[in-house]
Amino acid sequence: MSGTEVKNERNIRPRVLAAVLRLQKFTVQEIVSAAGLKDAKQAYAQLSKLEKSGFLTSTQHRAGETDRPINLYSLVGDQGKQSDLMDAAIQFGLQVSAPRSESLFRDAFSAAASSLDEADQQISSMDLTQTSLEKLNFLSIQIDDVSIRLDDIELDIQTARAEASSSAAEMELQFITHRLLAVRNMLITAKSSVLRKHSALIIRKLASRSNQVDFANSPEWLRKTIGGSESAFSNEIVCDLLSPGRHRRDLMPLLLTSHAMRTYDLKLISYCLSRYKSEKHSHWWDYNLLSIDFLLGRFKRVYENIQYALASVVGKPLRRPVSSSCRIFLYDPERLTQEALSPLLTRYEVSVVSPSALNFWNWTENVICPVLVEPMSERRGPFPGTILLKSEQMDNPLWKLFAYGPLSSAIQRWPGAPPLRVAASMRDFLHIDFEIRDVADALRNRKGVIVIQDHSSKDPDVNLDVIGDDVRSALHKCDEVSFVLPQ
Repeated sequence: MSGTEVKNERNIRPRVLAAVLRLQKFTVQEIVSAAGLKDAKQAYAQLSKLEKSGFLTSTQHRAGETDRPINLYSLVGDQGKQSDLMDAAIQFGLQVSAPRSESLFRDAFSAAASSLDEADQQISSMDLTQTSLEKLNFLSIQIDDVSIRLDDIELDIQTARAEASSSAAEMELQFITHRLLAVRNMLITAKSSVLRKHSALIIRKLASRSNQVDFANSPEWLRKTIGGSESAFSNEIVCDLLSPGRHRRDLMPLLLTSHAMRTYDLKLISYCLSRYKSEKHSHWWDYNLLSIDFLLGRFKRVYENIQYALASVVGKPLRRPVSSSCRIFLYDPERLTQEALSPLLTRYEVSVVSPSALNFWNWTENVICPVLVEPMSERRGPFPGTILLKSEQMDNPLWKLFAYGPLSSAIQRWPGAPPLRVAASMRDFLHIDFEIRDVADALRNRKGVIVIQDHSSKDPDVNLDVIGDDVRSALHKCDEVSFVLPQ
């Protein structure tokens, strides 16, 4: 080693030792800053020697998937090694104090990490398939316990953040904060599942034992039927049912059916809609029932009654004059490409409903999901509220479709199962009559619907035959929906 190298070594090494003993956990850039070094090269040379001598350990961390890994160095916990390192620093004339084996940051961080592991395991071990009120009530107690634990973990993280003094510590805090959020989301999902099952059990019990006279009685009958569930798991349905203001003969069936919709249990919703069906209810009641039947796969029953239900909802006869202002085609989604559709977009007003998202247009995309008319809101006026249904089968066209173009705004205003929403809105928006079954069956079987409106064509001389030729030329093979002649 030359004289200059020895001089640099004696100048740089004490500053690095002092920074290591002070920081205890750090990155290369932090050492460069804390020791006042010229560049990272000087730091690497010293850190490599310390690591080889057993004073440091290093691990690699990534800030993001595309980022380069960062070396995170830590002072070893061995008291003998720490003492040797202090002796080396003292030989350079440095005044150092023994590093604490566990800093306030490390205590708080370790407590948070350990508790988070336990909370994660507790959620993972919950049996969410339980179907009895007693076991669901026990699950609710477990969920409350985990929720309290997560709040305590958040306090530990805040304490650790207050004691953090390096970017390495901040990296650890960022990681554990993201993990805490993920565990909270797991807990929210578990709680929602338990709440829905709990509500469904209460609704089934009440619906199977009740009649209009029972509902008119005082809360004692409801409290006895629920069986004390309000004390073990006080959720919205229990509070609603036991509220004295709700005990009216005409309100309780609506309230019970409304809560059934919020459980997303299709068979339970169908049972309540069928059991409490009454001439006093609006025509949306029948339409809700047909939408649930459609989601349950009872297509024959739906097609036998949908014409009457739609006519009742809009208050108009379904048979109307046939309009020549548009054409409706059913197509294979694999044939719909940007190149194929571009000629149609330049000449016509085009609307598309697809079983999958189309990523090659600048159109606004509207996602069409199942929506039911909320029974309690029907009493408030001509614009009732709605309830969005959710399911694990959301990738199924029975549950989700994608709409583009002018028709999409009309679909958003219609409730029901997605294929029925599309068919019903097309009938009103386009002022034409056609077989609802043709459109609904095509959509549920993963076909797409394309609507061409010639009244907005940029070519005033275009006729219906030209439209058909253009569509078939673009999509090669497609079926046209036939209009229903007026009677």
